[in-house]
Amino acid sequence: MNFCARAGNVLFLMDNKLGSGIKDWEAKRQIMIARFRADYGHFPNDPGFKELIEEFMQKSRLFRESWPMHDVQVVTDCHKRWYDPRIGEMEFEHVTLQPPTHPDLKIMIYTASADTALRLGSLVSNQEC
Repeated sequence: MNFCARAGNVLFLMDNKLGSGIKDWEAKRQIMIARFRADYGHFPNDPGFKELIEEFMQKSRLFRESWPMHDVQVVTDCHKRWYDPRIGEMEFEHVTLQPPTHPDLKIMIYTASADTALRLGSLVSNQEC
């Protein structure tokens, strides 16, 4: 199991600062848990999943409360909004491509709105050396 991925997942579930300024932050984390459960359903015997579940159960109140509900969500496309303090609210169209015969493979495509793309471009150009 990749340590950086584990740390990021735990932070997502535990660090409320990550969600500051995001509407319905708690609901979004519950959706993420439901999507995680959908992925877990493809690999119920994978030790990496079991390790993450144990860690989340120990460290995240929300995960402990949500996991026993057995909520499952599979989403292939949606509209996402995220907030970054440097450029404000960002909007993306999100599509997930996943071959039915290979549930371990996912291609996730995020397409920024025109306004978001301009602000991201400005942020990147201001950081170049």
